[in-house]
Amino acid sequence: MVAVVAASYCALAFLGVCEGFNLPPNFKKNHRAPWNRIRINSAHFAEKEDAPVVDADADADADANANANANANADVIAPTYGSEVLALALPALVTLSLDPLMSLVDTLFVGMSSPQSPLPLSAMAVASAPLTFAVFASNFLSTATAPIVAKQMGGGEEEEARETGRLMLNVALVFGLALSAGFFLNATAILAAFQSTPSTTLSLSLPFLRIRAMAMPAILTATASIGILRGYLDTKTPLRVAFIANAVNLLVDLVTIFGLKLGSTGAAIATTSAEIIAAALFLDKLREIEISPDLIPRQLAKYKPVLLASSSVFLRTLILQSVLASATFVLGGEVRDVAAHQIALQIWLIGSFVSDCLAGAGSGLIGREIGRRNDAGVKAVTKNVVVLSTVLGVIQALILGLATERGG
Repeated sequence: MVAVVAASYCALAFLGVCEGFNLPPNFKKNHRAPWNRIRINSAHFAEKEDAPVVDADADADADANANANANANADVIAPTYGSEVLALALPALVTLSLDPLMSLVDTLFVGMSSPQSPLPLSAMAVASAPLTFAVFASNFLSTATAPIVAKQMGGGEEEEARETGRLMLNVALVFGLALSAGFFLNATAILAAFQSTPSTTLSLSLPFLRIRAMAMPAILTATASIGILRGYLDTKTPLRVAFIANAVNLLVDLVTIFGLKLGSTGAAIATTSAEIIAAALFLDKLREIEISPDLIPRQLAKYKPVLLASSSVFLRTLILQSVLASATFVLGGEVRDVAAHQIALQIWLIGSFVSDCLAGAGSGLIGREIGRRNDAGVKAVTKNVVVLSTVLGVIQALILGLATERGG
């Protein structure tokens, strides 16, 4: 069992390496930026030093020499990639751990408010399953955006990077509004599909689903914002936003669950409030770098490259979430089993989000090095991420294994 958990967590981190190579179909053809050494920290890309402009029609010898010089430079700086991966991954580690912590706190507080009955927890699990499915299926807004923006920034295409950010924020808003309306209008039918006896928990799960559905545009906007900031190699802003969102969720939970005795409905109000505030903070930060959703009509050709690059990530996440959601579906109306599954799933999700910190760092750095045309740098980042993710996966699996043994 420990080996299986370790493998699952390692695989999640390995996916970041793959996402870094997820280029739009026309990227290699159109991307002609020369190699330039760019000083980057975790907050922003510094200005490039003056460098000669390479004509798009330069001969093959000139291209070969440029690539050779790039790889030679990369060999010199490659040993620094381990520290750079950690510098990006550690803030992301805390951020990604805090994100599912909101759901875990909700689960804990709702369970404490009704210790004699598993019904509220069961209602939360049933209502959370379709929401979790939709949120994770929309994760392409982050995982596909980060490497594209990083490649563009690495190649000096700053305006193209900003335009990619605007496009993805537009997609997030439109997709979020559609999901919100779909959940709100079809809540009863959706919940009925996840339980064999709808009357058992419908009175509690229905308001939970509808309240959480109101935050879908905010959730997807925040997801896209994290992807954009990862592309800029900024993992500190999501950390600050996550702290604020969790603080809001905790305070509102205390008021609504224990003060107003609203149970799972109070938890939904707290999480929705925190997610809306988080989205507002992200948008405020992105305005500083001239990125904001504009909803200006554009030709489909503008969206096609980023949507095609997102499709493989979307399908992968869709398959994974289908497997997770099917567990709740199979359990049906068994209240105690569904409640236990809710607790176990939240604990596993925290571990998966921890692993994703390396995936985020890897995809951003690999995207940047591809933009720089730095083959040696790509290999160095890949090696560091693979080694670190293996160590992290084993550590997490051992922790869970020991905790399970002691708990049993």
